[in-house]
Amino acid sequence: MRFREIRENTQDFLYGDCPIFAIALSRMSGLPLQAMLDYSDELDTTVLIHAFVGYKDGLVIDANGVRSIESIEDDYPVEDDPYVTDISEQDLLALGYDGNCPTMSNANKHAKKVLADLKENVTESEDGKNTHLEHIEDLVFLQGASGANSALQYINSVRDMLENGSDSGNLTVKWDGAPAIFTGIDPADGKFFVAKKSIFNKTKDGTWTGKVYKSPAEIDADTSGDLNRKMQIAFSELRKLGITDVIQGDLMYTKDDLQTANIDGEECYLFGPNTITYAVPVNSKLGKRIGASNLGIIFHTTYTGDSIPNMQASFGADVSALNKTSSVWFDDASYKDLSGKASLSQSENAQILRAMNTAAGALKTADFSAVSGEYKDLIMQYVNARIRRGDTQIADGREFAQDFVNWYNDYIQKAIDKLKNQDPNAPAVKSRMDKINAQNKFVNDNMDGIAGSLAVYKDIIALKNMLINKLNKVDSIKSMVRTDTGYSVTNPEGFVAIGSEGGAVKLVDRMEFSKQNFDAVKAWSKG
Repeated sequence: MRFREIRENTQDFLYGDCPIFAIALSRMSGLPLQAMLDYSDELDTTVLIHAFVGYKDGLVIDANGVRSIESIEDDYPVEDDPYVTDISEQDLLALGYDGNCPTMSNANKHAKKVLADLKENVTESEDGKNTHLEHIEDLVFLQGASGANSALQYINSVRDMLENGSDSGNLTVKWDGAPAIFTGIDPADGKFFVAKKSIFNKTKDGTWTGKVYKSPAEIDADTSGDLNRKMQIAFSELRKLGITDVIQGDLMYTKDDLQTANIDGEECYLFGPNTITYAVPVNSKLGKRIGASNLGIIFHTTYTGDSIPNMQASFGADVSALNKTSSVWFDDASYKDLSGKASLSQSENAQILRAMNTAAGALKTADFSAVSGEYKDLIMQYVNARIRRGDTQIADGREFAQDFVNWYNDYIQKAIDKLKNQDPNAPAVKSRMDKINAQNKFVNDNMDGIAGSLAVYKDIIALKNMLINKLNKVDSIKSMVRTDTGYSVTNPEGFVAIGSEGGAVKLVDRMEFSKQNFDAVKAWSKG
């Protein structure tokens, strides 16, 4: 097998060289080597979607650190039903490389960094860093009864805001930008900097290893390609804003990213690095600002503290005092309803309150222990499988549980069909059939508790969608999704509800946006 050198770059290990990185990480940590696989009817073979190592509580670790399976599925969209399985190094290399395997050296270097950062990553929410946001309804599976109660509290907070049609700091719009950029003044030396997500990295003993860039030379020394170009532009432009603290934002575009197209008979600027493409009329007031700018960014999180390693995050960013400059279009992510269109009517408010009471009643009979452990992880895979199929939400908890059983049986049967030996008495076949029988028995024995839990889950989704439908009434910037034939108008990606104690969750119409995320044409994922 030939070997080639690869750069020590997170993106390389996320897209293309994930197998060799996962192997390096597994060898160092002793954690099981795992992969998300799918069967391609077109190629008539099993294909690799992504490789990583298993961690705990339904989490895995890849080059980005600790993640949920759901976030992996969001980032690596496929049309069918992928499955996660333990895998040997030999099988992973055969799937991932065709006789051109990279050397281990740079993979080992990055694996060491990820492991050193492991403690930081899994405790980030306690340490105040802004981490992966969970869907509000998934709190039911992730945290059981306490998660369901938290979800209802988030919903009531947004309902209360909309009751009078007021703006609030406890709700932000979820912009679909990338990469994440941290910028501001380092309290240690008073110097301006820009940084990427590695800003908070620490070693196992707590030594800060994060990188901040305080000069163009430091950016050149640590980045390359498109990331280097964007960070250089960010450094040059964001220092003009007079930022005095540390804030985080999502980069929406740099000038060379902007495109123009005729949308509904109007010439528009188009931008958007991910699933959502944003359109702003060229001749509008905002369009003229964007056309004159070199960079666009949405700020959403503020960090405070006497040093970067010890900073605490708070959702929201006050940009009102920043310097206005024609070369930067910036805004905060707070939800703004200047038109009053998103005010809840008296009957709408009463409808949401009744639905909340229904969910609270279902909580009393739910047995959340029945949807924990392996079952919880499978349920979340099943939910994403339904989204990919474009299925509507099931209305009845028992019907939901039975549909899961059918999906699980098919899920295991697909694994059996891939075995070379189809003899029913073969150990590999028999062990999988035993799984089907055990799972079916578990669901039948625990149907009341499972159905109760899924009823709460269903009720929270219904409440979330009521709020989203109202929130989407405000349309300041048109959002679209790219298709094979052009662009289709869609709603925003979603919203982020911020709790009184600093936590936050996503409010996303997964039957719309997540399905688009699986199906959309993504330039960055090609090849």
